[in-house]
Amino acid sequence: MPRGPRTEDPHALYHVFSRGNYRTAIFEDPGAVRSFMHALEATIVRAGWEVYAFAIMPNHFHLMIRAPRANLSRGMHLLLSAFSLRFNGYRDEHGHVFQGRYQAKRVPPGMDALRVMDYIHLNHVRKGLLTIDECTVSSLSSLSRLVHPDRREGTAIGSAVERIAGYPDSPEGWNRYLAHLRAVLLEDASGNK
Repeated sequence: MPRGPRTEDPHALYHVFSRGNYRTAIFEDPGAVRSFMHALEATIVRAGWEVYAFAIMPNHFHLMIRAPRANLSRGMHLLLSAFSLRFNGYRDEHGHVFQGRYQAKRVPPGMDALRVMDYIHLNHVRKGLLTIDECTVSSLSSLSRLVHPDRREGTAIGSAVERIAGYPDSPEGWNRYLAHLRAVLLEDASGNK
């Protein structure tokens, strides 16, 4: 039986993620990361998305987005096909890069939105790949765009920290959000999740 179309709400936040086919590492090469970010930035412009957070992991990615034009499916088609064409073309390969259909979970408003944003930003740290400080300079995390506003290129990370976490989009607010993330990690370590 065919899948039905996704119901899309232009006001909703979504946690979107997709994994490499066969759990293959697709983002180990810096060129693949640049290619994905180029495709994401082009999709932000074409689809009018607001990207609040992202994390590019070795074999998958996470996005926290709002699609004000109710075009999440169309935008994901643009993003994944543009990246897959580049990825396969560079390697002279064919076939699926991503495993199945992407996942998109609607984020409940309020505290849940902050938890999802924190989850995305702490993904590298919890997997032992980067520290929080390394995330602030890595192209793999939207935290780098938070603390370097000149690199935001269409992402809405500053307004997300303001609207979702309640910290101003300023150096003081960024530092308060980073301190909040460190506190979440301490809570994890103590077993009080």
